Amino acid sequence: MDMGPYAAAIARIFFNERISSYKNYIKKDIYNLITSFKILINYKSKIYSGLFKFGGSYKNNLTIITNKRSISLNRVFSPPFDQNLSLSIEDAKKKKIVKIRKDNSFGNFFDEIEKNIKNKKFGFYFDRMKTDNNFRNNILKKKFKS
Repeated sequence: MDMGPYAAAIARIFFNERISSYKNYIKKDIYNLITSFKILINYKSKIYSGLFKFGGSYKNNLTIITNKRSISLNRVFSPPFDQNLSLSIEDAKKKKIVKIRKDNSFGNFFDEIEKNIKNKKFGFYFDRMKTDNNFRNNILKKKFKS
């Protein structure tokens, strides 16, 4: 279930609030392996709706919708290091495309790990990994603390 960390990271980064209610749906194949899951989580002031799946046409995007605008980014989880990306910002009056210069996010990640090891900051990711793992486990168990 390599999709779980993506769902968990979105929750950790954008939804730092207590969950008020939730629904989730998990689809498994004949071997009992998860092939997709949907979540709908209500927070005090936000809603998180996500679909994560294998198969079908490849999609790798994040859209954030506020009461004033929507913001979309394709290739959000695995941006190619050799291509510029576009952030689409749309409100009731206009649509704006913001170019994001190419960058090697995976290389940056490993550089950050190397730096933290050299500085003996071994617990740098521990809290994030623990939070993400709890979120993932709650998806599997179909339960969240509210």
